Amino acid sequence: MSTPEHYAVSAQLAELGHTTIFDILEQSCSRYGDSPAFSCGADTLTFNQLRGRADAFARYLRQHAGLQPGDRLAIQLPNLLQYTIAIFGALRAGLVIVNTGNGKGKSTAGFGMMLRAWGRGMSTMAVQFIKSEKSRYGEQMAAEKLGIEVIPSGRGFTWTSKDLSEDEALAKNGWEIAKEKINSGDYDVILLDEITYPISFGWVDVDEVVQVLKNKPEMLHVVLTGRDAEPELIEVADLVTEMKEIKHPYADQGIRAQKGVEF
Repeated sequence: MSTPEHYAVSAQLAELGHTTIFDILEQSCSRYGDSPAFSCGADTLTFNQLRGRADAFARYLRQHAGLQPGDRLAIQLPNLLQYTIAIFGALRAGLVIVNTGNGKGKSTAGFGMMLRAWGRGMSTMAVQFIKSEKSRYGEQMAAEKLGIEVIPSGRGFTWTSKDLSEDEALAKNGWEIAKEKINSGDYDVILLDEITYPISFGWVDVDEVVQVLKNKPEMLHVVLTGRDAEPELIEVADLVTEMKEIKHPYADQGIRAQKGVEF
């Protein structure tokens, strides 16, 4: 239950440009890195060490202790460095987000989230599993202007090709890049755009994807898009949205794709 004190703290954070207490920690870690954060007796933790150990504790809580978002956690420790690690570890909550369904807007929502993260000063990038490096889509041009890395790893919509070996090789290479980016710890938000297609075709193993998502850096948000998301992806996700087609300009009126709206 929210209290007047709760709203007062929230207002003070907003005045300072923060949304949560954890937001303050994240910005401090990015700014001060290897500088001392806390000291207790002869022991000292740098900001980077605090973030790394908080990540490890958060991973333990979710993967081994079975805690879920919204669960209550009691922490009883003396005034030691471990108390700080436990507190910040309990606050970490990177999400796995899946946008699926037969309606339009899955990639649009994913890139919209990237833009929102960029506006917050967060580090973000995308791997596109269908669009090719030769294509010039609006989101690619916008990302280039903003300095956001977008890696195309496909040949376009080539479903009718008799030889899909090149598409398969590109998809597998894209997945290797994605794994490296996810495990690097360098990002706050990563978009795996249209990854459900190579998974459906058997080019990327869904079980491996699930394991990578389960072991990702705890505060990293990963967004996956595409039709027909596998049940395993739905299960591991924290947020799933199904885009449902109600009306379509081409199917209903013969209106072709519009620049700035669909590409």
